[in-house]
Amino acid sequence: MECCEWFGVECSNSTGHVIAIDLHAYGIGGNVSSDLLELHHLNYLDLSGIDFGGNTIPEWIGSIKSLEQLYLVNNNFSGIIPPQLGNLTNLLVLNIRHNFLVREIPESFRNLTRLQVLLMNVNNGLGETLENFFRKISCKELEWIDISFNQYTGPIPDLRACSKLRDLLLHHNPLSGTVPASLGQLSTLEYLDISANSLQGTVSHSLLSKLYNLYWLDLSFNSLTLDFSPDWIPPFSLQTIALASCKMGPSFPKWIQTQTGVSYLDISDAGISDQVPNWLWNLSSKVTYFNLSQNQISGTIPDLSSNFFDFIDVSSNKFSGPLPLINHNISLARFSQNMFSGSISFLCGVLSSQLVLLDFSDNELAGELPNCWNNTRNLIFLNLNDNNFYGEIPHALGSLRSLQALQLRGNNLSGQLPPTLKNCINLLLIDIGSNNLTGKIPPWLGAELANLTHLSLRQNRFYGGIPPEICHLTRIQMLDLSGNNISEQIPLCFDNFTSLVDKNGSISKSISFYIDFKRSCYAYVLVQWKGHGLEYRKTLRLLKLIDLSSNRLVGNIPKAFSNLKGLISLNLSTNSLTGMIDPNIGEMEMLETLDLSNNQLSGRIPVGLAQLNFLSVLDLANNNLTGQIPEGTQLRGFNASVYSGNNELCGPPLPLCPNTSITNQGENNEKKDGCFLRLSSLEFYVPLLLGFIVGFWGVVGYLMLKRSWRNDYFELVDVVGDWLITRTPAFLAKFRR
Repeated sequence: MECCEWFGVECSNSTGHVIAIDLHAYGIGGNVSSDLLELHHLNYLDLSGIDFGGNTIPEWIGSIKSLEQLYLVNNNFSGIIPPQLGNLTNLLVLNIRHNFLVREIPESFRNLTRLQVLLMNVNNGLGETLENFFRKISCKELEWIDISFNQYTGPIPDLRACSKLRDLLLHHNPLSGTVPASLGQLSTLEYLDISANSLQGTVSHSLLSKLYNLYWLDLSFNSLTLDFSPDWIPPFSLQTIALASCKMGPSFPKWIQTQTGVSYLDISDAGISDQVPNWLWNLSSKVTYFNLSQNQISGTIPDLSSNFFDFIDVSSNKFSGPLPLINHNISLARFSQNMFSGSISFLCGVLSSQLVLLDFSDNELAGELPNCWNNTRNLIFLNLNDNNFYGEIPHALGSLRSLQALQLRGNNLSGQLPPTLKNCINLLLIDIGSNNLTGKIPPWLGAELANLTHLSLRQNRFYGGIPPEICHLTRIQMLDLSGNNISEQIPLCFDNFTSLVDKNGSISKSISFYIDFKRSCYAYVLVQWKGHGLEYRKTLRLLKLIDLSSNRLVGNIPKAFSNLKGLISLNLSTNSLTGMIDPNIGEMEMLETLDLSNNQLSGRIPVGLAQLNFLSVLDLANNNLTGQIPEGTQLRGFNASVYSGNNELCGPPLPLCPNTSITNQGENNEKKDGCFLRLSSLEFYVPLLLGFIVGFWGVVGYLMLKRSWRNDYFELVDVVGDWLITRTPAFLAKFRR
């Protein structure tokens, strides 16, 4: 037949019949004709990668009765799985991964009695109880099942009927309950991944004692406790040990020493608080992924230059001594939050183009930063925060063209920002706060690094004005220039920050420096948030902040700020700003924190400020504001200290304004027996206060003589005392006026 010569078509050598169609490598789009029904001997059909535009899986596929293998992977199918697929009774392999399918699998799947492989992972909307799912596919021939990244619920059912099962992947579902003992009866099991669920309880070594063929074990990210005997010798030889967040401490698990073929080891966040054993470093020359992070493991780390680690993470432990030498092939190295000391000059001998992430933050490292970064052209993440490094920022960092996150905060670095950094045009985050850097803020930060989303120069010695080029940072979400010697006026163009103007906007989804590998988030910044220094990690992309506080800025607050409808926090405190607060400030709808304290602002508080429904932190203290605080619970619910130091400001929570009623601020008089009594008059308050004192102590004297009432009195006096403390200043202020 002529069609046997077509690409993607395979015919039988003996009969000439078309037996296979494989179109997955051809990148075509559109629909596939139902003319395939004419191919009565077709047993292999692969349409993977064809974009079907969100349509449902064609029902006619269920009529190709000869099919043994069906691949519909990444086809942009949506809707339900057609029950007609249950008519493919000869089917051995069904792979419908990476689509947008919803609801349950059809009841007709129980007809697929010959099915050996069922792959339906990453379909998002598929879900039902796992017990109901397995009831519909109760086929004894099943060897490989992957339904990960779906919405299957309930406990893991008894799967002993699937006696030939080799690969079981149930990870990233909301499964609950415990790990059933019946799972340990599947002696044919080789690959077990039930990570990232909501499983609880204890897993004993006896549950795994019959899994002789197991080489892949992933129980990570559940709430499981591993109760393994210290002397237990497993019957299997694992290549992958993935037990992140499984509690197995405080002692280091000795059974791992028997797993000499392991290439992937993750026992992070395992509750281990032990000395690191020497045998661990010689476990296997095959280990490429090594993660001990988020434990309390102590000790030193030997020379690792002969190991073949591709990924090593020992962060958040108690390791000490010098940093170990690492090999040239390593791509991700994380040694942060330990007690490592010494210099990092050794990096000049090991840095290579393989390195993607280097994190030595939060240690006791010292010395000058090496100036040998030219061979690290693929580095995208460099974090040396919170150490004791000194000297200038090396000019060679400018050769890191792929760099997206540069974090040097909390050291003793001095000098100016090297102009070579303008070559790092992919930079998204710069955090060099809390150093001794000086000079003017370079205009190239805005003119050349247009992709920046987070910029922190806080707590340094920068001086001069804010360059207007900073307004070219249209994607900026966090701008922190606080705690410097910056002077002159604030540029008028801050409403060019389009990411802050749009209240629903967020930074690009393609930002890759938020490396999330096995739920680890490596990019973070330190900001002053609601009066406290906080590190933002996983929520960093949600932070929208401008902090120009503690500088020497002058002039009016630009009206452009009121256009920043997406801004969450604005801090302009401790400057020399003058003028009035913009009446349109109420348009900053998302504002949660506003600090304008310690300036020279004047005029009234705008009524629009009371319209900021999300405002939870406000400080207007120590200005020259005047008039009445606008009505409404939003502003009057704050503590009086928020408004202190504004002598001409009045109204709750401060003392009432002159000629304002204590009971009704809209009325100045109260009618009584045909007369109007001035509630703010001294004649009213003095008799009232004297009468209260005489009456109160008269009653108290009697209470002192009667023991049975005494305890009630002491409870009452606390309440009355609090009332006097809060109200007396208001009375005295009225007397003075």
